[in-house]
Formats: sequence, structure tokens, C-alpha cells
Amino acid sequence: MAPKDVKFRASKIRESGDLVNDAVNLWSNAPFTLDSAVLPANCFGKVGEELGLRDEYERSRAKTILELNDGTNILIQNREAVYKAADRYEGAEIKATQNVKDIPRHRPDLDNDHSDYESKYGWARNS
Repeated sequence: MAPKDVKFRASKIRESGDLVNDAVNLWSNAPFTLDSAVLPANCFGKVGEELGLRDEYERSRAKTILELNDGTNILIQNREAVYKAADRYEGAEIKATQNVKDIPRHRPDLDNDHSDYESKYGWARNS
């Protein structure tokens, strides 16, 4: 594989990491938005306050904020894994390409006798 193809494919993997990074940025704003979602006084009415609906809402909101923060951490781990995968892919492809360069691809004794189709007509060699 040509080095430019390896770079292109690795860049596509990194682009997916960038998309995960965008998700991290959007997701990490959610806890701040939810934290500012404070209900006005007496919104549950007298009965609702007596039943403890406000306390239940506050507990639920706090739990959701913690879960959102955990989700942010998971997204960050995923983003880093994608970037690492791109680096490993690129490194492995470059290493494989370098190893293949050292392998003989044909028999040297047949290389210059010009008896094959390519040597006679040249179209395949020049493409």
C-alpha cells in the first residue's frame, strides 16, 4: 500500500476520533445545563412539597448529573482509543510496507530476458 494511502486511511480513523471529541464536548455540557435546572419555589404545590416531590427531584437530578459525568469519562476513553488505533494502524502499515520492500518480488535470472508479455508490450509495466 502506498504511504499516501496509509496516511489517508489513518486520517479517516482520526476524523472519527474528532467526531467522538465533538460528542465529548457536547456531552460534557449536559451536567452544567442540568445543574442550572432549578425549580421555582412552590412549583409542586403544598401537597407536592409535603409528599417530598422536590427532594425526589433533587436526588434524581444529582444522580443524573453523576451518570452524565460517567458518560463523559467513557466518551473520553473511547476518543483516546480511536486516536490510539489510528496511530497503531499507521505504524503497522508503515512497518509492513518497509518489510515488504526487502522481499524479492521476482526471479532475477528472468528479469531481463524480455520474453514476458509486459516486457514485449510494456503497457502493464508503465501503468
